[in-house]
Amino acid sequence: MQVSVLSTMFSNIVAYPLVVFRFLIPVIMLFILVFVVRHYSKRGVPDDYPTDSQKKEIFDVPSNYINQEYPHVRDNDIDYYLSGVERDFESVRSLVEEYRYYIKLYRKYTNRLNSPSKRRRASAKKERERIFSEIARLYDKLGKMKLDRLTLGEDYGSGRRS
Repeated sequence: MQVSVLSTMFSNIVAYPLVVFRFLIPVIMLFILVFVVRHYSKRGVPDDYPTDSQKKEIFDVPSNYINQEYPHVRDNDIDYYLSGVERDFESVRSLVEEYRYYIKLYRKYTNRLNSPSKRRRASAKKERERIFSEIARLYDKLGKMKLDRLTLGEDYGSGRRS
């Protein structure tokens, strides 16, 4: 005895009427969702053409890096860039001079570690540690300067000569 699929489905619906809700609830939810989406999508109004008062407003150019540098590039103002380069070299030069001063002190206190006096050895060790931390601070400052150059996109330390 072959029973058709439709007759089985109808007999299940008659026996278990709540089975219809398995199919009916998702379909109703889909219709509601489509209605809501269509309703709210019509509410969005696209931008209109500017009014006469808006057309008369002066546009303020934002002050970003490119807009600040453009006049110097346009006018071929090389002195503006050379002053920045000179400032950078002066800061590096002062770092080198400070480093030479601290390395001289470091060697002095390293030699004092061989002193026969315990008090002198202890103070030399303490001063040597302090000076080493100053040298490390200078090196950190130099590293930050290099990083600033790299983040600005300038070619720093690539070995190319111009």
